[in-house]
Amino acid sequence: MSLVRSQADAPIMESPQLILEWLRKRIHSQRIQLVSIDGPGGTGKTTLASSLQFLDPLIAVVHMDDFDLPSNGKIVGNPRVKAIGADTDWQRLLHEVILPLREGRKGKYRPFDRETGEFGRQRVLAPSGIDAERVISIFR
Repeated sequence: MSLVRSQADAPIMESPQLILEWLRKRIHSQRIQLVSIDGPGGTGKTTLASSLQFLDPLIAVVHMDDFDLPSNGKIVGNPRVKAIGADTDWQRLLHEVILPLREGRKGKYRPFDRETGEFGRQRVLAPSGIDAERVISIFR
């Protein structure tokens, strides 16, 4: 499994169709298995992922907010000095979504709701037609 953090030759594009075409070329030539969209709040990460998913319904979009740690599992400290992603349950994401899809099994997870502090209803990402090459993760 490979994780591409940035691509020096990535063009700046405003069209989701052009972005999808660019990604498809890399998926086939470089075997990209996970694409993440990162940026500050309100910059259009979810809008972009939704647009890509609309263009290719086989894309599975997983929101990182669904993998927040409950309050009792969060690292206490100044948010300005905490590591990025310190409040994310990376092990749960890996074992419930990424590895199962990579192995051709269903990804199953219960999104965490920050407001209620509860886990929601189970979501299932079926491997039929969806594989780890088409998972897009939305970072905050």
